[in-house]
Amino acid sequence: GLTMLDSEEFKLQPAMLDMLEVIEDSITRAGNQFREKNITLRMRLADRLPPLRADRDAMQQLIMQLLSNAYLASPVNGEVTITAEQEAQFVPPLSDDVAPIPPPADVIHVTITDQGGGVPPDQQRRVFGRLYRADNPLIEGIGDTGVGLSIAKALVEAHGGTIWLESELGKGSTFHFIIPLSAPVKQEA
Repeated sequence: GLTMLDSEEFKLQPAMLDMLEVIEDSITRAGNQFREKNITLRMRLADRLPPLRADRDAMQQLIMQLLSNAYLASPVNGEVTITAEQEAQFVPPLSDDVAPIPPPADVIHVTITDQGGGVPPDQQRRVFGRLYRADNPLIEGIGDTGVGLSIAKALVEAHGGTIWLESELGKGSTFHFIIPLSAPVKQEA
């Protein structure tokens, strides 16, 4: 489970994987949960993606965390959209204060969009930093109440990637992450 991150020791076992398979597996696992709230899951996935060198469990956990957050944030009968595509020489549209802007890279870019009402702009930078609810008031428009999004960030960054949030108040949020196709992955000896 989550203990691999508690100690900040990533024992990742990178292998070549198909991100589309990981996404489809995750969606299958999340399906029952989504049906409980009658949430429509829309998939806009590339027909195929180049193989990615990444830890499969980590990628699955990452997608599950983001799906779970979208589910929790979503109204009943809402819609969640997941996209995945390859981008060449991609640079995320970040401002410097959010994260260091990475150099252009060939990446797989995944987004998960909810209709959870959006996150207030002044709260957006806190979304990935919350570890313990006791220290942090909950953030509007975010379903995750614990460590899920900070884990998602750690998993992305362990793969040399970047995660960010775009949110529109009154509408919803889109979580984006990119994983470089030629990423150095942290490996423990």
